[in-house]
Amino acid sequence: MKTDIEIVTKEVPPTLSDVPIFDSVNIFFSENALWLVPILLVLIQFFFKLFVAERASFHQVWKNFLQSPVDVGFLALSFSATLLITTPKSSGGLFGTALVFILLLVISIVIWKSSPTHTTKKSVFTSSVFVLFNFIITGSMLVYSISMMLRI
Repeated sequence: MKTDIEIVTKEVPPTLSDVPIFDSVNIFFSENALWLVPILLVLIQFFFKLFVAERASFHQVWKNFLQSPVDVGFLALSFSATLLITTPKSSGGLFGTALVFILLLVISIVIWKSSPTHTTKKSVFTSSVFVLFNFIITGSMLVYSISMMLRI
């Protein structure tokens, strides 16, 4: 008895990764997610605060920009808190880091609230110095929290 077996092949539909541009974007995000995701989160928060149920004006943009270092600080604190939750065995040093981050956030909030929000030349200069100093503080927090995540 002779049996003929018919082999049926189905063509697999292409996926997004088969399209060169999407594959390149996927590779880019995979390789740069560590720094890209925090920046995108802060930018999304900035634009949501600016445009959702608000009329954007230069003054509103300026006020939100002055507050953005505080947002960066809270992002760093949330990364630190995530490490506390996910790695309870090494929570001693992480708890100390979280306490330091909270103290630095209080300082960051004081700097933000002390910054003049007027758009006069002197106020913009003073606020620019304050926001630069504030970004140095909270940016350092963010870099340190990401480096802690890489170690674990």
